[in-house]
Amino acid sequence: MKWDLGCYGDGTFGHQHTRERCAEIVTSGAGPLKICRALQGPMSDDAQEEYDACDWLNETCAVYGAVWSWQDGDFGLWPIDDES
Repeated sequence: MKWDLGCYGDGTFGHQHTRERCAEIVTSGAGPLKICRALQGPMSDDAQEEYDACDWLNETCAVYGAVWSWQDGDFGLWPIDDES
């Protein structure tokens, strides 16, 4: 599957919306059901399920020069900042 840079979960629809969009992407890549279910439920105290999802996406659906993450409330595939 080809992934383009950009927003996949718009934070203006709420944080749960971005979590559910992330779960859909993990599911489309045949990702772990445990992560998907955790994202579809309430956020844990430490949001570990979000870190687990991003780790899985970055390992499995890697795009050179980009990273899956939350940025400014949105979930997406963002270019890696070379200045850091």
